[in-house]
Amino acid sequence: MAQKNNDPTKVMDLHGIRAALSTANNQIKSTVIDGIQSGDIQLFKGVSEELKAIDEDLYADFQTIRPKKYMKIKAAHQSHAQMLSEQHGSGLFGSFPPSERFECVALCMKEGLELVSAPKALKEYKGIVSKCALNGLIVRDISEL
Repeated sequence: MAQKNNDPTKVMDLHGIRAALSTANNQIKSTVIDGIQSGDIQLFKGVSEELKAIDEDLYADFQTIRPKKYMKIKAAHQSHAQMLSEQHGSGLFGSFPPSERFECVALCMKEGLELVSAPKALKEYKGIVSKCALNGLIVRDISEL
């Protein structure tokens, strides 16, 4: 079991955990599981329920990871997310990222955490970071852990 860490450095969304648990790369899977168990990686609140709703098999694997800690989107994060959404601009010239993406970015900025995700969501997160000039926020793919 991984060593305990009370101060997380990363937070992972549903897309990241799905990709990590379904990858054929055992090194990535092991790194993510160890990070969650040590407390270095926490999960966004709601990941468990969302995973259960969309993939029972991965949810069963996810349930074997213990302990897990979750980060909740708070009012301060939502307020900052709204500001980022406005700064990002309307989605007139392409797809506009869902509000959850802005909330995840806001939480990571406010809490000083790296954001870990996977392909489509990762692209949207990086788009928010770029368009809103959030140079201090690190957004990583699970393969970069």
